[in-house]
Amino acid sequence: MNRILLLAKVMLRNLFKKDGVKPAAYPLNLADYQPPKLDNPNPTVLAADIPVAKTPPGGYKRQFPPMILADCDEPLAPGAPDVRGVWLCTSGKMVGHVERIEQAGNRVCITAGGIIHDGFFDGTLENGVHDINLQTGMEIHVAGDLKDGQIHFRPGGKRFVAVKRYLDGDDLIWQYGIFKNRLIKLEAPLPEWQVSAKSAIPAHADQS
Repeated sequence: MNRILLLAKVMLRNLFKKDGVKPAAYPLNLADYQPPKLDNPNPTVLAADIPVAKTPPGGYKRQFPPMILADCDEPLAPGAPDVRGVWLCTSGKMVGHVERIEQAGNRVCITAGGIIHDGFFDGTLENGVHDINLQTGMEIHVAGDLKDGQIHFRPGGKRFVAVKRYLDGDDLIWQYGIFKNRLIKLEAPLPEWQVSAKSAIPAHADQS
């Protein structure tokens, strides 16, 4: 399907939803859509040099917060897929969802729907994501792995992989349990009429 028609279909679908939707939030800074090169063999700013970000109380509002790892030039860890950038869900349960993914070394930072889930995906719970679920207010503790070109999320550090993200061609697959969402990469901020459209953020969106 033509990319423009696909975007229009997604936004019109969300615009007419009547199920308690939240306003969509798209990064307005062009730099968010243009991840920096991470090919410096002698990086000057490591992922560990930058404090881990947390979801602000009540979540960030309509405006996306600034990039967390913008100044980091550490190359991606072996086995990590390069899924940096801004993504729009075009099929699956989360149609209309927009997320920004940042990476450096083995660190992954996902910003979407009011939350910032940031951590080191080294297989340990200690260095993983420790944040909150906005819908329930409960804390979440997730270990992460970078394995076979996929990003794995393991709640509580258990062996069970609850959420995966990986590339399928140019698209991003965001899978939780048996449910798969397909996302396309955005190259620039969307036009104003699309930004003002509404996008559903179901409770399970906070699973990372």
